[in-house]
Amino acid sequence: MDVVKGNIIELIGVAMDYVLSHIDSVYENVGALSRETVPETPKEALREVIVNAFAHADYSSNTCHQVFIYKDRVSIYNPGYFPLGLKPEDYAAEGVDPVERNPKIYDILHCLGFVETYATGLRKTFDVCQKTRTTIAYEQTTQGGFRFEFFRKGDAIFPPFSDGASDEQKLLSILTRNSFLSLEELAKRIGKGKVTTHGKISNLVSEGKVKRIGSDKTGHWVVIKK
Repeated sequence: MDVVKGNIIELIGVAMDYVLSHIDSVYENVGALSRETVPETPKEALREVIVNAFAHADYSSNTCHQVFIYKDRVSIYNPGYFPLGLKPEDYAAEGVDPVERNPKIYDILHCLGFVETYATGLRKTFDVCQKTRTTIAYEQTTQGGFRFEFFRKGDAIFPPFSDGASDEQKLLSILTRNSFLSLEELAKRIGKGKVTTHGKISNLVSEGKVKRIGSDKTGHWVVIKK
């Protein structure tokens, strides 16, 4: 655990370096003689969330920006509530008016090239995560802050199920951590057949606990928390 102080530009760099140096990466060939390091959490989406955290923070708050790396997720805490009546996915669609909590800070970040135009960062984040099959989650905290999480890839994101957990509870737990699994992969995770698993998923959909976004081939699941 470390506490770092500095200006916003410095701290954005510290946060990015910290995450990228503590998560897994793979190498992809980009040419005959070259390769590129690709982090498990997409760098572009990670950068958007970190920059937005500093741009839209409540600087009168008693809390501070925090970055945590767990076995199953990367968590970024922003000491600033999300605009009332709006959710991050609302900004995935065009036409949503931006809410400028710190317009001067945002203008400086824009002039320095850290942000492009208003209200596009989250849309870009959702697009990148969709393309890289990265599951994301968020919550408004009791302290008035906002937490955004990227779930890491691999078996570590699936903790053992509690004794007596139903198939539906198992599916909800799995889909919360990886919303891009296919029906075959879900069936394997809970140890059931495809037909049985499809029925369990249908029950969750009819109960309003999950919904499908996009097609069966390229879409993903969303767990609805009430």
